[in-house]
Amino acid sequence: MRVALDDLGLEHLWVVYPGDQPYRLDDRISVLPVASIPELAASFREGA
Repeated sequence: MRVALDDLGLEHLWVVYPGDQPYRLDDRISVLPVASIPELAASFREGA
């Protein structure tokens, strides 16, 4: 995942999984439950 961040020039990487607890793997890598996708999408719309 760190290689993908660097190779693709990403600021942040989100890993979506079927669980229910969000957590961070790294400063730039977050793990989110699939149910959090609408909330994440809304945060991008508000930031645009």
